[in-house]
Amino acid sequence: MASPPSRHTCGSADPPPSSHPTLDSSTLNTLRKELRGRPNDRVNAGSPPAGLEGTRPDTLDLVADDPLAGVRAKLARAREHLNALRAAIDEHLDARPYRIEHERDVQDGDDVFRLFVERPFPLSLGVIVGDFAHNARSALDHLVYVLSTGAHPDRSQFPFALTKASFQSQAADRLRGVPAPALQAIELVQPFRHQPNPHLHPLAALNELSNVDKHRLIHASYATSADEEPDVEVEFVEGPDESAARVIYMPNVALADGAEILRVRLYPAANEPDVALKGGVPVAVAFGERRLQLQQLHQIQDAVVDVVETYVGVHAANARTSANHE
Repeated sequence: MASPPSRHTCGSADPPPSSHPTLDSSTLNTLRKELRGRPNDRVNAGSPPAGLEGTRPDTLDLVADDPLAGVRAKLARAREHLNALRAAIDEHLDARPYRIEHERDVQDGDDVFRLFVERPFPLSLGVIVGDFAHNARSALDHLVYVLSTGAHPDRSQFPFALTKASFQSQAADRLRGVPAPALQAIELVQPFRHQPNPHLHPLAALNELSNVDKHRLIHASYATSADEEPDVEVEFVEGPDESAARVIYMPNVALADGAEILRVRLYPAANEPDVALKGGVPVAVAFGERRLQLQQLHQIQDAVVDVVETYVGVHAANARTSANHE
């Protein structure tokens, strides 16, 4: 489902698979197959909340027919924002808003290549990231509302817990009315189960993205080195052809104006060789304090989709079990 990360380079690698915890893979895959093979399975949303009967019939009719219609619409909109973000990043980087200059390091003799930003990234990129985070997070909030059958609409909210104690506290307040199987599933995908670094969990990143955009600032955009080695060749315009060249590249590093993006070291060291690079040096865009690249945003989207599919599958399995006992 995830698209490859957007960066200014000759090629791009598929993003690594998400490592967030969930139900065991065998059970989850079985549930997904059952869900996708039974498109008419529905979660019972119960009666509309008190005070809403007869209001907004278009929305209530849609929810009655498919309680997860709003959740799916939010996820689809989040995906549209990621596609728009990728297009906007590509458009900006294709215009070559930076230049790379080459200099000699007099201390160790390396050839150093530095990046200079000539046109900063537009603020609109950060706005799109915030819109993505809002839709992805509200999809989870809408899911909890459906699972709780609207029992506590003023408090219903998906929890993001970095500790078990925090989850228990949030669950008591925000998950009232959620059935026990769904409550257990919510706990299984919480960041605190991603040890030893729960703050690196995709859902923890989503919570931070959403809160910062909603309550503080638009996420800043940064030029950064990409996460794979550059596809470049060292060419000696003048100097000893027998010299062995080693390209030293630091991935995932924020690039301030004039920052080193890579260096070339020669073995044995040559006296003032004329070195040039053939190929592209990959430059990506990162957002917010975490410096999240597009591939990490896709992993967040995948994590939210997994949560929704897991809960729908759990409900479908429980519903069939109940039907068999009747």
